[in-house]
Amino acid sequence: MEDKGRIAEVPLVAVVDSDKKYLSRIAEALAPLYRMKGYEDTITALYGFRKQKPDLVIVDEFVPVEGGMKFVKIFQSLGEFKGVPYVVTLSNQPQKLTKKQLSTLEIETGASLILQKPFKRSELIKGISSIINKVVECRWETLPNNQKVALTNSVLTFDYFSNFYESGDVVPYGSIAKSCEPLVEAIFNDDFKEILDCVIPSPNDYNP
Repeated sequence: MEDKGRIAEVPLVAVVDSDKKYLSRIAEALAPLYRMKGYEDTITALYGFRKQKPDLVIVDEFVPVEGGMKFVKIFQSLGEFKGVPYVVTLSNQPQKLTKKQLSTLEIETGASLILQKPFKRSELIKGISSIINKVVECRWETLPNNQKVALTNSVLTFDYFSNFYESGDVVPYGSIAKSCEPLVEAIFNDDFKEILDCVIPSPNDYNP
């Protein structure tokens, strides 16, 4: 049975980190875009996951009780959470890791993203948005072409706008307006219900 309330939801990001400063910082950064639930230890987190399944998990490598990577193996071994993407944050590294080293760690750990503290707010948001968008965009292939183009252009517009926002440059209104035309047309033609259904992750999106 389809969850009719699902369409009104936004993705839930669970953050498992004993550092209250980072929990607060991440909550502040994600608040405009996502729901966020913070946990200071893995036992509380797993209990919370069972009450409300997250769409994505951010976990610190040294979070108590058993550490981030062991916790990942535990919750991923449970059928209800299998396939839920996760991000690992590194706390105590003697030096700044290169992008290549971080990419290697992602492959070794199975993480969708590795972030080394301290990380930039923009780095966090861009990484989380990319992961969640990939899950959602897989469903767009089944849509009619006009709806798929509307959604794809909307994502490109958002990324385009974000780049100008971060740099402080003036946003070219004409380019933004042009890329939004397919979405406006879909709404005008009353083709927006399927679009709305495809912009929120479904519980089945994470099943391999």
